[in-house]
Formats: sequence, structure tokens, C-alpha cells
Amino acid sequence: MKHSIRATLAAVALLASNCAPSTGFLVQGTVAVAFRDGTAAPTDTGFRFAQQRRVDPSLPQGSAGGIQGTCSLGPNGRSLVLQQIGGDERGLRSITFTLPDWTQDTCASCSRGSVTFAVGQNSFTGAQTAGATSPCEFTPTRTSSSYGMKLRATCTNLTSGTFSANLTVDLDLDACDGPMTRN
Repeated sequence: MKHSIRATLAAVALLASNCAPSTGFLVQGTVAVAFRDGTAAPTDTGFRFAQQRRVDPSLPQGSAGGIQGTCSLGPNGRSLVLQQIGGDERGLRSITFTLPDWTQDTCASCSRGSVTFAVGQNSFTGAQTAGATSPCEFTPTRTSSSYGMKLRATCTNLTSGTFSANLTVDLDLDACDGPMTRN
């Protein structure tokens, strides 16, 4: 009888831990980088989320690797951070988008945001400025969810020393933190 009670309590504890609220967000889609050293052929790297999956600010306890991150849609801007822990040391390690509030998406002459990403030990930064020639183009779109957006982005020929990179992002985000800006 004692064994049965212990097994039942262990099952209840496991179920309760799986029902605990998560501080993460949902993501589906791809982040693709064509990375090149000088004139060598490009190497492809990135993150692929073939189906919608939850990303939390930290990896589960005891996990040796995976992707952690944050997503925020607030009145002063929007941000997305994805970071690879473990995995290929020469591949895509992290990416951070910093975008202004929704009103800036249609401005004639303003910053539309920036992206920074690391491939191996190399860091790349790109930005989009409306009304100017920019290496990046960001297309964030509100979704029907108050806490979601589609994020499409391209950046071409970003450089870091002798290295160059082209970035293509096609992500669907949901359950991000913070209230979406309403205008």
C-alpha cells in the first residue's frame, strides 16, 4: 500500500510540474544565415522550428543544450532574443532583434530597428532606416493574438572582419510578454 501511495504522489507532483505556468513564448519558422569567410563558399547555419514550440528564458534544469530566449511586445518597442546553448560552436549562437513600437513600421524617415547575431565567434549587426539605403529590411506584422507577431527580415552582406553573412528570418511568434501597443 505504501508503494502505491508513493507512486500516486510522484505522479501528482509530475503532473503539477508540467502544468506550472511558463514564462516562455511560442515560435515556429526559420532563422537562416549564409556565412562566408572571404571568398570561400558560404556555410549555412540557423535555427529551424518545423512546428510551433515553446522557448523559455532558460533551459530546463539538467538540460545540456537547446535554445532559450525571450520575446516582448510592449508600448515602447518589441524584442526577440534566441540563444543556442551547446550545439555546434561554429554555427548560429544567438540572434537579437530590437524593434521600435508599431507606429514606426510606417514612418517615412526613422529607425525601423536593428538585429545582432553571432555565428561562432563572429558578431554581425544590421539595421533598417526608413528613407535610406539599409542592409536590412524588417517586416513585423501583428497577428490576431494580442501577444503575437509574424517577423520577416532580410539582411545582406553584413560584415565582421573578413567574414560576411546574409540573414533571412521567417518566424511566427505568439505568447510574447507585454501588452501589444495599440494605436
